[in-house]
Amino acid sequence: DAMNLPYDDECFDAVIDCECIYSNAFEDAGRILDEARRVLKVGGRLLSLTFAEGTHEDAIRQDCGIVRLTSRQDIDRLYGERLDVEGLEYTARSVGGCTKEIREWVITCRRSS
Repeated sequence: DAMNLPYDDECFDAVIDCECIYSNAFEDAGRILDEARRVLKVGGRLLSLTFAEGTHEDAIRQDCGIVRLTSRQDIDRLYGERLDVEGLEYTARSVGGCTKEIREWVITCRRSS
């Protein structure tokens, strides 16, 4: 349960999210990031890969629950209100014989206090 991690406060130097947060409702994604912040040591870092708006809907699995494509404004609200966003890039790749594109945000953050 990523919204209730079984770890002490400030016990990790880093937290890695590889396409997990995107598969939660916006409010739940915020709770997950609250937990990530809680378990990060001051100065600790978060790396998050999350699907971006502009991803072709047929390019990612739709049969596994929630699929929430993240906008730039979502990053400010979800990540920027909890952590210091230090880096923001996106990658794009094609699938389906170059007929569909998958875009992903690469977000790096630091806990400052």
